[in-house]
Amino acid sequence: GSCAVIRRSALEEIGGFATETVTEDAHTALKMQRRGWKSAFLALPLAAGLATERLGLHIIQRTRWARGMTQIFRVDNPLLGRGLNWQQRLCYLNAMLHFQFGLPRVIFLTAPLAYLLFNLNIIHSSASLIFAYVLPHLVMSLYVNSRMNGRFRATFWGEIYETVMAFHLVIPTLLTMVSPKHGKFNVTDKGGLLNTGFFDFNIVRPHVICAALLLAGVVSGIVRAAAHNYFGVDPYVIALNVGWALFSLVIL
Repeated sequence: GSCAVIRRSALEEIGGFATETVTEDAHTALKMQRRGWKSAFLALPLAAGLATERLGLHIIQRTRWARGMTQIFRVDNPLLGRGLNWQQRLCYLNAMLHFQFGLPRVIFLTAPLAYLLFNLNIIHSSASLIFAYVLPHLVMSLYVNSRMNGRFRATFWGEIYETVMAFHLVIPTLLTMVSPKHGKFNVTDKGGLLNTGFFDFNIVRPHVICAALLLAGVVSGIVRAAAHNYFGVDPYVIALNVGWALFSLVIL
């Protein structure tokens, strides 16, 4: 859980800890702030906790967080109701939408396959226009993200982290968005001792499948580019999609 000191009077005013969602810390804070209570953040290391030792356990933990924040969005949406100022509403909304990155990330990773394997144009534009509009946006987004996070989060490793998590967050977040009461609370095991490393194929199975498809797409794209006159395709469009697929492979 989150390290915090809570006034008993504030907790009693909202009827105790929130139990409607599996992220009771965030939901309890939301309820108290709706009643006008203030929170203070101390930028000092005041406690130490145990982290998950395995990727599988880490994914289980983050999936629970994603499901809990999605539950709050559905049952106690910060954009609705009274008691919060607009800054608080945006802050809570950002925390809840953060865990919805799974589906957009999976779509981003697999999008070039539509053209490379099936010759389907998902973006009706020339390669030059896409480079002219999308490339500056991506560069600026990465730059701003890097400046905002500073030394606390590396942009490149952030891309890899979200890619690792994405496949496992899609179904839980979508199901919770439709049915917020779906699922149950699971405590994450911590404090274990790992003496040897191992490869958890069950966790990375979707990543391996995606990487294999992307590799097949890259090979197909190179063949079609080399014989673009025969296939009647634009080599620049192929180059764009091959580059996109290669980037997806790198962060996978």
